[in-house]
Amino acid sequence: MRRGDTGLDILQGIVRDGWTEELASSFEMSFGEDIRRLLVLYLWRLGLVEYRFDPTRASAILTNRREELYENTLTDIWLELIRGLVAKYVKGYDTGKIKQAFRAYLAGVIRHMLIKNAQDLSLLPKESPAELLRALCGAKKESTKAQHIARIKFVLWNQVKQGVLSACSRETFKDIYKELQHVLDYFFEVFLPQNCVLITGNKAPKSLSDLISYFGKRELGRAKEYIGTITPYSPNLRYVYVSSEDTAAEETLFDMIASRGTR
Repeated sequence: MRRGDTGLDILQGIVRDGWTEELASSFEMSFGEDIRRLLVLYLWRLGLVEYRFDPTRASAILTNRREELYENTLTDIWLELIRGLVAKYVKGYDTGKIKQAFRAYLAGVIRHMLIKNAQDLSLLPKESPAELLRALCGAKKESTKAQHIARIKFVLWNQVKQGVLSACSRETFKDIYKELQHVLDYFFEVFLPQNCVLITGNKAPKSLSDLISYFGKRELGRAKEYIGTITPYSPNLRYVYVSSEDTAAEETLFDMIASRGTR
């Protein structure tokens, strides 16, 4: 989102003046439809619906628990926005700590909330990062490993992304950020499967952050040119292989949801 964009002006206005009726209406016009469509997209990617649909038809299409999930998550997103998410984003953007466009930032929030709420409703299993990684390392067939990687990428993508960026020095941050898609694909698709001794051994790191730190110290440089092949999916759906162009497009999908752009 460029300086002077209407979308950014709206966010800055909310921080300055609060959620006035005019600003709330402008926010809905600029971002409301994209929030709902991102929510539908992630419902589909989690395998909780068989196809993407018009959000206005949610109540007619979804089963009771899935409709509850949709409505609960939509409510949670708006509550989070009202309670300070906009201010947090604007402050981070103005100081340079957040470099994502607002839609990209929102996409991460929506995905996190949807997974949590789906687990609370028993629509998805509650699996810790350690359990997800051990399942990957216990898989024998390459096809099964790919399915585990697809799920791990979906669930842990944002957590790993923040960890990788936090581990960067000032000197390396810009270079790594520019190639972040490649770096993250390498972490999930190459580093994790090749380092199951670290994950399951007696001297295994205590947390995902330990793995990220180990990765950052030893393999960050070689990851920058890696081309990913597995797109993040829930195991409720079959995994798919995608081209590098499709992988990059997935990361910017939220910027193309509505042809109107940021307005």
